[in-house]
Amino acid sequence: DGRSFLPGQGNNAYIFPGVGLGSLVAGATSLTDQDFYVAAAALAEKVSPARLAQGCCFPPLDDIRSVSAYIAAKVAVNVIDSGRSSKYPPSAYPAQDMQEHCLQLMYVPSYDGDSK
Repeated sequence: DGRSFLPGQGNNAYIFPGVGLGSLVAGATSLTDQDFYVAAAALAEKVSPARLAQGCCFPPLDDIRSVSAYIAAKVAVNVIDSGRSSKYPPSAYPAQDMQEHCLQLMYVPSYDGDSK
């Protein structure tokens, strides 16, 4: 029927980094199936209708940092609200904007000087 489909990778590119960062931000004492469900639902929220129409169920890799921060924030909130945080009581978040907080805590691969 002439449609093109774009491949993507959700677990290694989006889910695991988001769950990992979210668990570190929240100080998770454990991770549950619910945390992975929250991560998957957050990832799905970031897929545009245009991407879905192309047959792609993942956002573009160009958006990986912001999408991973979004997933991390959702996971962190879930961990904190479910009482599994070693750092915060339920509903006591480390920042007003959890996504921005997670983005600020991400590793940034930058290098000084020439790579020659």
